[in-house]
Amino acid sequence: MEQERRRFIANLTRILGAGAALITINATHVSAALAYQRSLDSNIRAGALLNLEQMQILHDVCQTIIPKTDTPGAADLDCHGFIDHQLSVVHTPTQQRAVIAVLRSIHNISNAQFKLAFTGLNDTQKQQCLDNIERGKWGDTKLIENFKFLKSLNAFGYFTSEIGATKVLNYQPVPGGYRGSIPFTNETRNYGSHARY
Repeated sequence: MEQERRRFIANLTRILGAGAALITINATHVSAALAYQRSLDSNIRAGALLNLEQMQILHDVCQTIIPKTDTPGAADLDCHGFIDHQLSVVHTPTQQRAVIAVLRSIHNISNAQFKLAFTGLNDTQKQQCLDNIERGKWGDTKLIENFKFLKSLNAFGYFTSEIGATKVLNYQPVPGGYRGSIPFTNETRNYGSHARY
């Protein structure tokens, strides 16, 4: 299962790379991201937009989507605090309401499926709950769309963090020109500033 998560993260990175960056990220998003200061207690206090319960659910959602491996997970890097910050500073009220609706749905689905709050579930149950949302088990296409938006915010927060950009990705600001026949496997980390590399 851990290999599947690693493969998922690697594929997600490729998918969200150039294409999604061009569509969803503009200068305002990046400057707001750079202005955010990581906090170690953002899951035990209300955020700028989200209340305490929503922050706790978001904390667990972020950690379930990008779990801790040999590198920190998304919640370890305060992606939930970052998402709250980005929503309150950059995104529209419609997008803010969409994320709040997703968090409410996760809470309701968790209670319906497991008779527990999402934050009270074990890791396997959390993964199952989020998988069911993503696969459309509950028949709500708007929920699926909004959940994908939440996942993209999580990935943006994770991969723009110092650890995400330097330890998870292998960023090469100046790749040193073309060198053919470099060994490359599915486990090779690669990231560059230009799509042509």
